[in-house]
Amino acid sequence: MKLTTYDCRKGKYIVAGDLKNGIFSRVVNASHYCRRFKGYGIQEALVQSQNFQQGVKKIEFRRGKKILSISFVEFIKNSNVANLGNGPQRFISEEYLEVR
Repeated sequence: MKLTTYDCRKGKYIVAGDLKNGIFSRVVNASHYCRRFKGYGIQEALVQSQNFQQGVKKIEFRRGKKILSISFVEFIKNSNVANLGNGPQRFISEEYLEVR
């Protein structure tokens, strides 16, 4: 199932990623990398949504052939919320992500 969220900077809804079998998968590229947090983010409104809270057990960021993953519980525990222009996002540093 594709999950969408509103992007304030773009002024429209965007597809944030896919949810399948408890795994939220988001395709990222170099422009998605946040140097301030040394990692990647997901819109906070999406993270707080009922679909996300009840359906996600694991989060994967797919960057090329590399998959960076973390459990949902660890993501919430170790992430930081900030608004850098696209609305509030929850950022996780790559140091907490397992590389596959």
